[in-house]
Amino acid sequence: MQKNTTDSRTSPKATIGKPAHKNDIMVETSARKDHTMETGQLDISRIGKQNDAFRQNLGSCQFDNLTLNGKIVLSQIITALPLGIRCEIVLAVRDYSAFLIEIDPCAEHCFGTINHPTLGKIFWKIEYFTDESCELQSADLEIANGTFRVLTILHSDEW
Repeated sequence: MQKNTTDSRTSPKATIGKPAHKNDIMVETSARKDHTMETGQLDISRIGKQNDAFRQNLGSCQFDNLTLNGKIVLSQIITALPLGIRCEIVLAVRDYSAFLIEIDPCAEHCFGTINHPTLGKIFWKIEYFTDESCELQSADLEIANGTFRVLTILHSDEW
């Protein structure tokens, strides 16, 4: 029996689509180091609320006296679509509220799926980086002012 030598960090399901720019990198969120607050627990529900604000404002915004910095990245397939369809998809992501326990058990609100009538499944995901260079994943999500969010929107074929 042949041993599987595929590294899960480089498999197609470990990353989100292709970067829009050569400096953008996509890193799997599950690999991040979760730091804890003084209480000893990461406040995921607060992070979920921050992610909702970021997504609903389509990028950087103010939330609870904090600045949430970030950007939106569209995959190659989404970018190649006509403007009207791209707008439909982006607005559907902005208005997304179908957070099921199966795909969002911690209420982090960092992933969603949209069923487009002609394109099929569209995925979106929020990832966390230390700054806008997106070179290092953010280790401390409790510090909103020190986390740069990237909202990636992609077709399921790019997963």
